[in-house]
Amino acid sequence: MTERNLHMGLVLIVEDDEAVREIFVTWIRSVGYEVIEATNGVHALEVLHHNQVGMIVTDLRMPLMDGVELVKRLKERDEWKAIPVVAVTATPSTGEMYRYFSGVLIKPCSFCDLITVVQGYMTRDPDLRRIL
Repeated sequence: MTERNLHMGLVLIVEDDEAVREIFVTWIRSVGYEVIEATNGVHALEVLHHNQVGMIVTDLRMPLMDGVELVKRLKERDEWKAIPVVAVTATPSTGEMYRYFSGVLIKPCSFCDLITVVQGYMTRDPDLRRIL
């Protein structure tokens, strides 16, 4: 296995609501993925400097840096711009905002919805993720 493949099972959850974050972490770990957490976009960027992740699941509305700004920052760096990012939000918005994300889930989302999305991105060949 290459160094990159060793980290493809790592999912970054970015969520400021601790209860929601704990639920997502528990659900994703229950199907065998490793999870790392961040409480906002600024924290997520710090985490990414030290970890390679297979995908990111992020809230849209968070203090310090929201999900849209996080994705914009990811797209500025070659090593991060191919990471699939799925937004999870309680406040549906226009399609314009969603164009930054690989996918969008509306809260409250079910275990099945979240896991289906995570497995859909985590099981794809890394080279194919750019065309999703």
